Amino acid sequence: MRYLILSDIHSNEEALSAVLARVRRRKHERVVILGDFVGYGADPNAVIERITRMRKKKAMIRGNHDKVVCGLDSGELFNPVALRAARWTTSKLSSASSRFTGRARRGDIDMRAVLVTLHETGFAGPIRSDHGRMIWGETGQPGYGLHDRALGAMYLHGLWEGISGG
Repeated sequence: MRYLILSDIHSNEEALSAVLARVRRRKHERVVILGDFVGYGADPNAVIERITRMRKKKAMIRGNHDKVVCGLDSGELFNPVALRAARWTTSKLSSASSRFTGRARRGDIDMRAVLVTLHETGFAGPIRSDHGRMIWGETGQPGYGLHDRALGAMYLHGLWEGISGG
């Protein structure tokens, strides 16, 4: 089975349209959207409308921006630019788009299951962790803790090694 995997669209309808035009003739049975439909970009309602009109079977989870925009998270760990963008998006989101964003599944996922799926489909691209907490006395921009990202990278590497037998 072939999947179209989308992530971090961040209200960028122009980029989403370009990606969908690029894959239009390629065969895929399902669409997986790994969160952050909204945030930063100027077209949150257009992006969500475009996603809802996709005819393929979809699996979606909420990203951190989606959770803040639909009121499920305060955004207190966001940097100031991200929080300002989330607040702006909240003010522009239609009630239908807000309901859609809130109904997407939680972003907490089983990483082992994700990596098993990637391995079974022959994935050979990079695997990296993103957005780690500040730990062990680190200071800096929230969400970009070096130690936690390093631990995350090793966790993913260990899972991949165990799954692939290497």
